[in-house]
Amino acid sequence: MSAPKIRQVYVIGCGPAGLAAAHAARGLGRDVVIFAPSRMSPLRGPLLIQQPIPGITVSQPDAYISQHVIGGSILDYRYRLYGDVNINIQGDILAPGYDAWRLKPAYHAMWALYSNLIVDMQVYPDNLRYTCMSTMRFEYKAHIA
Repeated sequence: MSAPKIRQVYVIGCGPAGLAAAHAARGLGRDVVIFAPSRMSPLRGPLLIQQPIPGITVSQPDAYISQHVIGGSILDYRYRLYGDVNINIQGDILAPGYDAWRLKPAYHAMWALYSNLIVDMQVYPDNLRYTCMSTMRFEYKAHIA
């Protein structure tokens, strides 16, 4: 017996991560409903992503971020970041650098594509289950009719 095919995906939040989730689900051919207040999240600072988003970002990166270890060792890094020198971090974790894409244009492009899928609401644990179940019942009834 095969698993049932997922037809609809519910996303909580319309910030960059929520819209990226909606984009991924749509890329897999799923219907998407986004529950969130229908307003863009403020993006402050030089926000970058380390991988392109297919169909959203340009293929060429906007920047190359160079990483330099100024002092210390991998043990110092483990201790400063995690408070534990025994955490499993390999010594070569820091690559010399990486390609980067600007997040703001990607977020604006995803907003243009998916803001119409947003159910404008404040999401709380108490109302989330009811909202999802109500939406599924409505779709089920509409499908039968």
